[in-house]
Amino acid sequence: MSGRVFWDSRAQTDLDSIIDYIAIEQQSPQNADSFLGDVFEKANLYASNPLLGELREDLGPGL
Repeated sequence: MSGRVFWDSRAQTDLDSIIDYIAIEQQSPQNADSFLGDVFEKANLYASNPLLGELREDLGPGL
């Protein structure tokens, strides 16, 4: 099974803010780059394997 990741504008804005915080406020552009790579890697992993992981009904129905 294969899937695609779609980023809406709010998600992109939030991610940009997090990356800016890590790179600028924490003065760690390398960590920001690594974090961003990890986010994309995990998003693609779950898009390609939607049944991977555990159900988390405590977070919301069907999660």
